[in-house]
Amino acid sequence: MSRRSFQTWSAPQFMPWGAIRGCFSAARKFCVPFKALTNLFGQLAVSYLVLALELFAMSRISLTVRWELADQVFCCRMKIYLGFTVAGSRSSIEAAKKILEVLQSLGHEVLTSHLVGDDAWEADRSVSPQKIFARDMNWLAQCDLFVAEVTGSSFGLGFETGYLLGATAKKTILFFERDAERRISLLITGNTHANCVLAPYSHLGELEELVRRHVSAAGLPARSDST
Repeated sequence: MSRRSFQTWSAPQFMPWGAIRGCFSAARKFCVPFKALTNLFGQLAVSYLVLALELFAMSRISLTVRWELADQVFCCRMKIYLGFTVAGSRSSIEAAKKILEVLQSLGHEVLTSHLVGDDAWEADRSVSPQKIFARDMNWLAQCDLFVAEVTGSSFGLGFETGYLLGATAKKTILFFERDAERRISLLITGNTHANCVLAPYSHLGELEELVRRHVSAAGLPARSDST
């Protein structure tokens, strides 16, 4: 083995000490220069130091923070359209705010975060219906995932859900209060489309875990839409 080829070789990030001793024995046998051995040992030492620091840091933070860090590292970053009734009943506003909070904590971009604002209805009425339609259709085209709180169902939510399931390959996740199921359209609660996930909840405390689980499972959907 030449000096040049040895120096460009990179050892695995973490090796047991027995393997390290074996590497040094083999290196001496093949007369590898001392400087190359020193460089290799330095790389291994740094790797072990980084691992030790990571383990120490993880032992010092709470389980909730670890969960959030894991989500941020391993989950895809998505543009999400959060659907929530603006013109209809806003009885589940707190649930929508909780969903928004969890989505943003996971690092996702929520295109429609304004919907949970107290002035959402007035803000939309200050713009022409045609502009609102064009804006929302553009957001639906941009989004990677559609998430909606449908307890306070509206014609707009029904249109958005039907459009995405019928004209695109995007996934939808529909949250609703379990106790309100009988008041929600059967086209929602009976939806069996492969790209639609129904997520009933009994209380707000359930929402964080449900949002994390279903959004993570949705991953990054295919973007090949057929309109």
